[in-house]
Amino acid sequence: MPTATPGVEVGDIDAVVHPGAFHHVVFTDVRVPASCRLGPENEGFTIVRKLLANERVGVARYHRAAGYLDRVAKWCDERGLLDDSSVIETLAHARVACDAARVLVYQVWDERTRGLHPDESAWVYRTAAVNAERAVSEAAFKLMGAEALVRHSHADNQFEWATTAGIAGGSYEMQLNSLARVLLGTKG
Repeated sequence: MPTATPGVEVGDIDAVVHPGAFHHVVFTDVRVPASCRLGPENEGFTIVRKLLANERVGVARYHRAAGYLDRVAKWCDERGLLDDSSVIETLAHARVACDAARVLVYQVWDERTRGLHPDESAWVYRTAAVNAERAVSEAAFKLMGAEALVRHSHADNQFEWATTAGIAGGSYEMQLNSLARVLLGTKG
């Protein structure tokens, strides 16, 4: 449906990231012709779940998060912190989260190239990508201490991505709900 349809209002949502990153849509007495419907009547959630399985899988959030983790590791190295096993453990935990998301997205791509419909794999990948973003953010704050609070520090920059990771590309909760429905064998 065109956003220029009478009664459709699109507005910005102020967020922790740059303006225009998030929007809301308000429908007021909108008349939508049947030609704009994407599928059978009352099957909207089925369509939404399919969209969530395909949305943003190509965005390598884990790769960007791993890049920030590399910067944090370099920051630690420059300060002689890599001799501390707790620092290594913190970095390793975040690296494992990034690598897990990377392996899962490979599974999604593999299933797609074989003509399968990787809904469940995509939902698992999306949750893993969010977990990776958050793990790197937590590691950066833990390791950088007060310097993490400086505007545009590695921790601050990663925090912006981690904060929005569970919203952009299908909310974290929607991904988990979709997985739960499949695992429990419920419809909806």
